[in-house]
Amino acid sequence: MVKEAVHTRAQQLWIKEVNSQPSLRTYRLINTQLQLQLQDYLCQPELSKDDVRGRIQMTKLRVGNNNLKISQGRISRTPIEHRLCVNCDNLMDEVEDEQHVLQKCSVFKDQRQVLFRQVSNVSQGAIDLCVFSDASVLCLLLGVWPKEVQDGLDHRPRSSRNMAKKDIKRQVMRQVKWFVGRVMRRHRVLDEQMKQRRVEVVFVGFDSHPHLSRLLLQVALVPVAQLSVDEELMLMMGSQQ
Repeated sequence: MVKEAVHTRAQQLWIKEVNSQPSLRTYRLINTQLQLQLQDYLCQPELSKDDVRGRIQMTKLRVGNNNLKISQGRISRTPIEHRLCVNCDNLMDEVEDEQHVLQKCSVFKDQRQVLFRQVSNVSQGAIDLCVFSDASVLCLLLGVWPKEVQDGLDHRPRSSRNMAKKDIKRQVMRQVKWFVGRVMRRHRVLDEQMKQRRVEVVFVGFDSHPHLSRLLLQVALVPVAQLSVDEELMLMMGSQQ
């Protein structure tokens, strides 16, 4: 009874802490029933570096410790509506959060199509991510098996049941880890390229716009993620004159 009471108290404190942290917004979204237990995606064997990288990136996305605008904006105190994706075709339209990058951003369209095809193959057609809801797909991409996907696996045709369900789940999760790892690695490269372009704009505009010297010097000395919206607008206006 003592062990059970200690566990119950620990879970109550943990749930209270999870609900109080803005950075755990996505974690609460994919874990509707909060329970203090080891997640399945952490327990599966890792046979390659891609497995390890994917698992690390999945964890970072789950807990809000990543380089997406939705997370970095909390550090710079940028309003949520201004934490926008600058990579995809929907430029200046959508907040760059976990769901946008993994499910919507056009830059990662090819990787997403490969994932959907591979998941369908390894699940013998039982899991078609094209027909599941966005919420269910997001859960799966972050290591949680939603009921909708689980039902699809449970009710697969008898002709495709020559492979154990646990083996299918392991193979599917490996594909998901590879996808998440590759997307986030590509995102980091694009982010570094964007920062480099902004720094180049700073130094190009420095001599030709003396009245912006103070602002440009400040921009050059601080991380780009910490720029306010007004500073970015002034920088853009200066580079266009």
